[in-house]
Amino acid sequence: MSDDHTEAKAADDELDADQQFDSHEDESEDDEDEDDDDSAGGMDLEDLKCPYCESVDECEHLLLWIDTDFCESRHGPLLEKFNRKWSAIQERLGDDGDHREGFFELTCEVDALASADLHGVFEGGPGASFGYTKYYCSTALEVREAVKNFYLKPRSSPIHIARFCVSWADGDVSVELHVAKLNYGRLQRGEKVSIRGKGYTYEGDFFWDYWNFEAGLQGELTVNYGSPKDGDYSGEGWIGRAISALDPNFQKRV
Repeated sequence: MSDDHTEAKAADDELDADQQFDSHEDESEDDEDEDDDDSAGGMDLEDLKCPYCESVDECEHLLLWIDTDFCESRHGPLLEKFNRKWSAIQERLGDDGDHREGFFELTCEVDALASADLHGVFEGGPGASFGYTKYYCSTALEVREAVKNFYLKPRSSPIHIARFCVSWADGDVSVELHVAKLNYGRLQRGEKVSIRGKGYTYEGDFFWDYWNFEAGLQGELTVNYGSPKDGDYSGEGWIGRAISALDPNFQKRV
Protein backbone atom coordinates (compact mmCIF):
# COMPACT_ATOMS: atom_id res chain seq x y z
CA MET A 1 0.00 0.00 0.00
CA SER A 2 1.41 3.43 -0.96
CA ASP A 3 2.07 6.16 1.59
CA ASP A 4 -0.44 8.43 -0.19
CA HIS A 5 -3.18 5.81 0.11
CA THR A 6 -2.35 5.24 3.81
CA GLU A 7 -2.55 8.98 4.56
CA ALA A 8 -5.87 9.27 2.68
CA LYS A 9 -7.36 6.36 4.64
CA ALA A 10 -6.19 7.89 7.94
CA ALA A 11 -7.80 11.19 6.98
CA ASP A 12 -11.07 9.41 6.18
CA ASP A 13 -10.99 7.58 9.52
CA GLU A 14 -10.39 10.89 11.34
CA LEU A 15 -13.32 12.49 9.48
CA ASP A 16 -15.59 9.56 10.40
CA ALA A 17 -14.57 9.91 14.04
CA ASP A 18 -15.30 13.65 13.99
CA GLN A 19 -18.72 13.04 12.42
CA GLN A 20 -19.48 10.37 15.01
CA PHE A 21 -18.42 12.73 17.82
CA ASP A 22 -20.59 15.52 16.37
CA SER A 23 -23.50 13.09 16.18
CA HIS A 24 -23.14 12.24 19.87
CA GLU A 25 -22.91 15.94 20.69
CA ASP A 26 -26.18 16.57 18.84
CA GLU A 27 -27.85 13.69 20.68
CA SER A 28 -26.57 15.08 23.98
CA GLU A 29 -27.98 18.51 23.15
CA ASP A 30 -31.30 16.91 22.21
CA ASP A 31 -31.34 15.09 25.54
CA GLU A 32 -30.67 18.38 27.34
CA ASP A 33 -33.54 19.99 25.46
CA GLU A 34 -35.82 17.11 26.45
CA ASP A 35 -34.70 17.49 30.07
CA ASP A 36 -35.52 21.19 29.90
CA ASP A 37 -38.97 20.37 28.58
CA ASP A 38 -39.51 17.83 31.34
CA SER A 39 -38.45 20.32 34.00
CA ALA A 40 -41.44 22.47 33.09
CA GLY A 41 -43.64 19.63 34.30
CA GLY A 42 -46.20 20.20 31.58
CA MET A 43 -47.35 23.45 33.20
CA ASP A 44 -48.79 25.95 30.77
CA LEU A 45 -47.43 29.28 31.95
CA GLU A 46 -50.22 31.06 30.11
CA ASP A 47 -52.61 29.67 32.74
CA LEU A 48 -50.63 31.42 35.46
CA LYS A 49 -50.86 35.01 34.20
CA CYS A 50 -52.39 37.48 36.60
CA PRO A 51 -55.64 38.79 35.06
CA TYR A 52 -54.71 42.35 36.11
CA CYS A 53 -50.98 42.75 35.37
CA GLU A 54 -50.34 39.53 33.38
CA SER A 55 -47.43 38.60 35.63
CA VAL A 56 -46.54 34.90 35.66
CA ASP A 57 -44.88 35.28 39.06
CA GLU A 58 -46.26 36.35 42.41
CA CYS A 59 -47.56 39.91 42.15
CA GLU A 60 -49.35 42.49 44.28
CA HIS A 61 -52.73 41.16 43.10
CA LEU A 62 -52.23 37.56 44.25
CA LEU A 63 -54.26 36.68 47.33
CA LEU A 64 -53.70 32.93 47.60
CA TRP A 65 -52.55 29.97 45.52
CA ILE A 66 -53.93 26.60 46.60
CA ASP A 67 -53.40 22.97 45.60
CA THR A 68 -56.88 21.49 45.07
CA ASP A 69 -55.68 17.85 44.91
CA PHE A 70 -53.48 17.70 48.01
CA CYS A 71 -55.62 20.24 49.92
CA GLU A 72 -52.88 22.68 50.86
CA SER A 73 -51.95 26.30 50.26
CA ARG A 74 -48.76 27.28 48.45
CA HIS A 75 -48.24 31.04 48.14
CA GLY A 76 -49.83 34.42 48.79
CA PRO A 77 -50.29 36.94 51.63
CA LEU A 78 -53.32 35.01 52.93
CA LEU A 79 -51.18 31.88 53.38
CA GLU A 80 -50.57 32.15 57.13
CA LYS A 81 -54.17 32.90 58.13
CA PHE A 82 -55.48 30.26 55.73
CA ASN A 83 -53.17 27.59 57.16
CA ARG A 84 -54.08 28.45 60.75
CA LYS A 85 -57.77 28.18 60.00
CA TRP A 86 -57.29 25.00 57.94
CA SER A 87 -55.40 23.39 60.84
CA ALA A 88 -58.24 24.27 63.21
CA ILE A 89 -60.80 22.76 60.83
CA GLN A 90 -58.77 19.55 60.45
CA GLU A 91 -58.52 19.22 64.21
CA ARG A 92 -62.28 19.69 64.53
CA LEU A 93 -63.01 17.11 61.81
CA GLY A 94 -60.73 14.48 63.34
CA ASP A 95 -59.64 11.31 61.56
CA ASP A 96 -63.13 10.34 60.41
CA GLY A 97 -64.24 13.70 59.01
CA ASP A 98 -64.41 14.65 55.34
CA HIS A 99 -61.27 16.75 55.06
CA ARG A 100 -61.67 17.40 51.34
CA GLU A 101 -65.13 18.82 51.94
CA GLY A 102 -63.79 20.92 54.81
CA PHE A 103 -61.04 22.28 52.59
CA PHE A 104 -63.52 23.11 49.84
CA GLU A 105 -65.72 25.00 52.30
CA LEU A 106 -62.72 27.05 53.39
CA THR A 107 -61.83 27.91 49.80
CA CYS A 108 -65.40 29.17 49.34
CA GLU A 109 -64.59 31.82 51.94
CA VAL A 110 -61.47 32.79 49.96
CA ASP A 111 -63.49 32.88 46.76
CA ALA A 112 -65.94 35.31 48.37
CA LEU A 113 -63.08 37.73 49.10
CA ALA A 114 -61.33 37.46 45.72
CA SER A 115 -62.34 39.30 42.56
CA ALA A 116 -60.88 36.75 40.11
CA ASP A 117 -59.46 33.24 40.05
CA LEU A 118 -57.49 30.99 37.71
CA HIS A 119 -57.65 27.21 37.53
CA GLY A 120 -55.15 24.82 36.03
CA VAL A 121 -53.33 21.51 36.32
CA PHE A 122 -49.63 20.98 36.96
CA GLU A 123 -48.58 17.79 35.22
CA GLY A 124 -45.53 16.46 37.04
CA GLY A 125 -44.31 12.91 37.37
CA PRO A 126 -46.25 10.06 39.02
CA GLY A 127 -47.80 11.35 42.23
CA ALA A 128 -46.65 14.89 41.49
CA SER A 129 -49.53 16.17 39.37
CA PHE A 130 -52.11 18.41 40.97
CA GLY A 131 -54.90 20.84 40.21
CA TYR A 132 -54.50 24.38 41.47
CA THR A 133 -56.45 27.59 41.90
CA LYS A 134 -54.99 31.09 42.21
CA TYR A 135 -57.15 33.82 43.74
CA TYR A 136 -56.61 37.49 42.89
CA CYS A 137 -57.85 40.93 43.93
CA SER A 138 -57.91 43.86 41.52
CA THR A 139 -55.68 46.09 43.68
CA ALA A 140 -53.06 45.71 46.39
CA LEU A 141 -55.42 47.54 48.76
CA GLU A 142 -58.14 44.95 48.15
CA VAL A 143 -55.61 42.19 48.88
CA ARG A 144 -54.82 43.78 52.26
CA GLU A 145 -58.53 44.19 53.04
CA ALA A 146 -59.21 40.56 52.09
CA VAL A 147 -56.46 39.33 54.41
CA LYS A 148 -57.82 41.54 57.18
CA ASN A 149 -61.37 40.25 56.71
CA PHE A 150 -60.48 36.56 56.60
CA TYR A 151 -61.66 35.35 59.99
CA LEU A 152 -59.46 33.01 61.98
CA LYS A 153 -62.31 31.47 63.97
CA PRO A 154 -63.50 28.27 62.21
CA ARG A 155 -67.17 27.80 61.52
CA SER A 156 -68.87 25.49 64.00
CA SER A 157 -70.81 23.77 61.20
CA PRO A 158 -70.81 23.51 57.40
CA ILE A 159 -72.28 26.46 55.51
CA HIS A 160 -74.04 24.47 52.78
CA ILE A 161 -77.80 23.93 52.95
CA ALA A 162 -78.51 22.08 49.68
CA ARG A 163 -76.85 19.53 47.42
CA PHE A 164 -77.35 18.80 43.71
CA CYS A 165 -76.21 15.51 42.18
CA VAL A 166 -75.97 14.52 38.50
CA SER A 167 -74.11 11.96 36.40
CA TRP A 168 -73.32 11.25 32.75
CA ALA A 169 -71.15 9.00 30.55
CA ASP A 170 -73.28 5.99 31.55
CA GLY A 171 -72.71 6.81 35.20
CA ASP A 172 -68.91 6.90 34.92
CA VAL A 173 -68.93 10.61 35.83
CA SER A 174 -70.83 11.61 38.97
CA VAL A 175 -70.56 15.11 40.36
CA GLU A 176 -72.28 16.99 43.14
CA LEU A 177 -72.61 20.63 44.07
CA HIS A 178 -73.08 21.94 47.60
CA VAL A 179 -74.88 25.28 47.64
CA ALA A 180 -74.55 27.84 50.40
CA LYS A 181 -77.44 29.80 51.91
CA LEU A 182 -76.93 32.92 49.77
CA ASN A 183 -76.97 31.13 46.41
CA TYR A 184 -79.78 28.82 47.46
CA GLY A 185 -81.89 31.86 48.25
CA ARG A 186 -81.23 33.17 44.74
CA LEU A 187 -82.29 29.83 43.27
CA GLN A 188 -85.49 29.87 45.29
CA ARG A 189 -86.27 33.31 43.86
CA GLY A 190 -85.85 31.98 40.32
CA GLU A 191 -82.66 33.88 39.54
CA LYS A 192 -79.99 32.89 37.03
CA VAL A 193 -76.98 31.49 38.89
CA SER A 194 -73.66 30.00 37.71
CA ILE A 195 -71.41 28.13 40.14
CA ARG A 196 -68.16 26.24 39.60
CA GLY A 197 -68.03 22.79 41.21
CA LYS A 198 -65.10 21.05 42.88
CA GLY A 199 -63.93 19.37 39.69
CA TYR A 200 -63.42 15.68 39.01
CA THR A 201 -60.99 13.23 37.44
CA TYR A 202 -62.00 11.04 34.50
CA GLU A 203 -59.67 8.55 32.80
CA GLY A 204 -56.66 10.21 34.39
CA ASP A 205 -57.53 13.77 33.34
CA PHE A 206 -58.85 16.57 35.53
CA PHE A 207 -61.99 18.50 34.57
CA TRP A 208 -63.88 21.43 36.05
CA ASP A 209 -67.67 21.29 36.28
CA TYR A 210 -69.78 24.43 35.88
CA TRP A 211 -73.40 24.47 37.01
CA ASN A 212 -75.56 26.94 35.11
CA PHE A 213 -79.04 27.48 36.55
CA GLU A 214 -81.11 29.38 33.99
CA ALA A 215 -84.12 30.28 36.16
CA GLY A 216 -83.64 29.03 39.70
CA LEU A 217 -84.91 25.72 41.02
CA GLN A 218 -87.81 25.43 38.57
CA GLY A 219 -85.76 26.29 35.49
CA GLU A 220 -83.30 24.37 33.36
CA LEU A 221 -79.92 23.33 34.68
CA THR A 222 -76.95 22.68 32.40
CA VAL A 223 -73.77 21.20 33.84
CA ASN A 224 -70.86 22.03 31.55
CA TYR A 225 -67.37 20.65 31.86
CA GLY A 226 -63.93 21.09 30.39
CA SER A 227 -60.21 20.69 30.90
CA PRO A 228 -58.05 23.57 32.16
CA LYS A 229 -55.43 22.42 29.66
CA ASP A 230 -57.30 24.03 26.77
CA GLY A 231 -59.67 26.28 28.72
CA ASP A 232 -62.72 25.03 26.82
CA TYR A 233 -65.63 24.45 29.20
CA SER A 234 -68.38 24.07 26.61
CA GLY A 235 -68.87 20.32 27.04
CA GLU A 236 -72.43 19.46 28.10
CA GLY A 237 -72.51 16.73 30.72
CA TRP A 238 -76.06 17.00 31.99
CA ILE A 239 -79.19 18.98 31.06
CA GLY A 240 -82.54 18.89 32.85
CA ARG A 241 -84.74 20.60 35.40
CA ALA A 242 -82.77 21.89 38.34
CA ILE A 243 -85.29 20.61 40.87
CA SER A 244 -84.77 17.05 39.61
CA ALA A 245 -81.07 17.22 40.51
CA LEU A 246 -81.73 18.42 44.06
CA ASP A 247 -80.93 15.77 46.67
CA PRO A 248 -84.00 15.52 48.97
CA ASN A 249 -82.07 13.49 51.54
CA PHE A 250 -79.38 16.10 52.17
CA GLN A 251 -79.62 17.41 55.71
CA LYS A 252 -79.76 21.19 55.60
CA ARG A 253 -77.16 22.76 57.85
CA VAL A 254 -76.42 26.43 58.53
